[in-house]
Amino acid sequence: MSANRDRNAGHNGLYAPGCDIFRHAFEVSMSGIAIVAADGRFLRANRSFCDVTGYAEEKLQALSFSGVAHPDDRASCLRLLADMADGRVVSFQTELRFVHSQGHTVWAKFGCSLYRADGEAPRYLLQIVEITAYKQTENMLRDNDQRYRQLLKRLPEPIAIHSEGILIYINDAGIELLGAAAQEDIVGRPIFDFIHPDQHQYTANTIKRIIAGGGTGYSEYQLCRLNGEIVDIEACSTTVYEFLGKPVIQTVIRDISERKRTEAFLRRSDKLAAVGQLAAGVAHEIRNPLTAIKGFVQLIQSRTTENGSYLEIMLSELERINTIVSEFMLLAKPEQAMNHQRKDLRKLIEDILTLLNPQALLNNVEVQTEFDPDVRAIQCDEAQMKQVFVNVIKNAIEAMPNGGLLAIQVKPKNKRHVMIRFADQGAGIPKERLSKLGEPFYSTKEKGTGLGLMMCYKIIEAHRGELLVRSKLNKGTTIDIVLPAMMEQP
Repeated sequence: MSANRDRNAGHNGLYAPGCDIFRHAFEVSMSGIAIVAADGRFLRANRSFCDVTGYAEEKLQALSFSGVAHPDDRASCLRLLADMADGRVVSFQTELRFVHSQGHTVWAKFGCSLYRADGEAPRYLLQIVEITAYKQTENMLRDNDQRYRQLLKRLPEPIAIHSEGILIYINDAGIELLGAAAQEDIVGRPIFDFIHPDQHQYTANTIKRIIAGGGTGYSEYQLCRLNGEIVDIEACSTTVYEFLGKPVIQTVIRDISERKRTEAFLRRSDKLAAVGQLAAGVAHEIRNPLTAIKGFVQLIQSRTTENGSYLEIMLSELERINTIVSEFMLLAKPEQAMNHQRKDLRKLIEDILTLLNPQALLNNVEVQTEFDPDVRAIQCDEAQMKQVFVNVIKNAIEAMPNGGLLAIQVKPKNKRHVMIRFADQGAGIPKERLSKLGEPFYSTKEKGTGLGLMMCYKIIEAHRGELLVRSKLNKGTTIDIVLPAMMEQP
């Protein structure tokens, strides 16, 4: 210390005689220490305080505390100093910003206590430790965390973060996938609320393996949306960090429903193509001898009354064979033979209902229709599209032998497609049998061939559409037919 500092110290009475050890500690301390008068003037400041603020001690002594405190922190700090002077606060610690002599902001841990010597005016003892680098790192991490959150929020792939089976975060794509309006609708709920019950145990085992460090590859699940719809997904999970000693798992989700439908569509198309080729080679060969056999049976029937019941059975079975051959012929019909024209969808369905209403009345089935006014026409082969509707509606009526409701709804699916939905209240179809629907010679009916629904798939495929079947035991079956919509002319 210079002689000038020693004189200031003696003049201001800051050190009592014999306190050289405290004076030495003041000078060499790594913490910035300053003594400030009650009116805010700096009386003393050690080298560390001067280094933090960038001012020499003489310069500080020409300033007040409010002259170096950051404007945004100045008022609150002066209030605390006033409370201390009034005896309401003995001391306090806080984080405070100073304005460096070169103009930039310096962060410091700031402590203040009141010092009163006998017969002297009160003074404040200030202590500071610079934490600018720490605050910059903290802000950088906070900014990085915010950017990471924004990145997660905007990623097109759904991402969910969960801990101990509870969903704690989900991004916008995940909210949309689950059919929620906002995070608040789903965050905080168990993840098992959104996983098909059949896969709960598998999911729990997967989570245990991830936490144990076994990791996971891509696993397929069935997700339950808020509206009850089932979505096929592919998920990859990993432990990202621990929070309060609990592992936190991040799961990246991919909706593979469309891929599953495409795979099923391709498998069905292959089967349809195989059956079509078979039909082309066999149908004509069967029909010729079939016609001859039927003719001779009818001739015998006309000439004798013996074994009449047997002959009736033979004719009935021959007619059934003829029906199957006709369906084979339709399956073999090439797409280019179709006659696509603009047709009124509502009129098509109403014509079919006029034809099938007697059968519905006999089965005590009520048919309700709902037509969206925005859906008017489609481009289709009228005869084949009517055949699809007849097949679907007849199946629905036959599925309700004790009566029930058949709801037919026509509405836009999106801007380019229209959806025709047929929902019955029949016995439903077991889950394990749903995947086989549309296969040749597979039917849920006792005497069914399976060719009728297969024919429907082929016709809808030829119209660049899609036929989807959903069913629950004892609750009924829903068939959605999605077709390209015709753009209305202005």
